[in-house]
Amino acid sequence: MGATTTTQTRKHAPPEVRRAQILDAAQQCFGQSGYHRTTMDQIVAASGLSKGSLYRHFSNKDDVLLALFDRYAAELFEAGETRAAAAGSAADGLRCTAELFSELLVGKRELMQSWLGFLEHPQARNRMAAVYSESRVAVAALFEQGMADGEFRKVSASHFAAAMTGLAEGVLLQALMDEAFDPFPPLRDATDALLRGIAR
Repeated sequence: MGATTTTQTRKHAPPEVRRAQILDAAQQCFGQSGYHRTTMDQIVAASGLSKGSLYRHFSNKDDVLLALFDRYAAELFEAGETRAAAAGSAADGLRCTAELFSELLVGKRELMQSWLGFLEHPQARNRMAAVYSESRVAVAALFEQGMADGEFRKVSASHFAAAMTGLAEGVLLQALMDEAFDPFPPLRDATDALLRGIAR
């Protein structure tokens, strides 16, 4: 009965469920074998679906990794907006944004490591550039809110956003390269120092 129910669930699962199942399997495979060594057959086996089902959703392995990154970026920005909205001040919102970025990147270490080896692909570079751009816009908006509320001195919001994004990126890159490195304490201290420097 249980096996039949599982089979029926897979057979009748909506496309978004199957797509998520494939992406979860691919992330697992990329984490174990790396992007370049992973094959579509391995992703099929890990997903528990047929090869035809996989190819109905994704044309090739590039498409799978790009979709994984898109899903990660959507989670990042959605969670960032939620945390920033719940923060009591612009400074708190910026701290929450830095913490969230750290949590999601470190939690998706296997995906990010695969992504780093894929950046020579033009579409991958465009995706990454778009995420950086959207991140800077979100940070700049929080900073502009802080200036309007009198929290921060008047400086360039776009320059501040670029500096804060680079700070978080640099700390987290070390964590991706070295699993023993804990990025959270230095990121918190550096973020606090940056915010004290622009405090009114």
